[in-house]
Amino acid sequence: MSLMSESELHGQCLKFRVTGSYDSRDEIFRVMEKLKADADLAGSRQAILDLTDAHGPTSDMDRYFLGERAALIFRAHLRVAVVFPAEGITKFGENVAVNRGAQLAVVPTEQDAMAWLERAGR
Repeated sequence: MSLMSESELHGQCLKFRVTGSYDSRDEIFRVMEKLKADADLAGSRQAILDLTDAHGPTSDMDRYFLGERAALIFRAHLRVAVVFPAEGITKFGENVAVNRGAQLAVVPTEQDAMAWLERAGR
């Protein structure tokens, strides 16, 4: 895996930044599992998953399976805002995850992520 991640707790929000390149959705699955483990360890119920510096193929099928896996990993226990480059956002994976019970949004900036987490936390 050529992805690297770092996490940092800001109040009750875990910021999880991913950099590098990936060849398959399996690598992103592992990123999601690590995010969940780090959030559990920190006692956080909300997180920002920053993928703006992670590069690789993301087809519609990838988005479907990523949304499905996000719902399994995060469930309703961890509210996750995914920061993704605006030109790549389709909301398909988000819809798949939300339709399966996840609290997840895909947004283009960290400011949008913080605003969504704030609104969703009320």
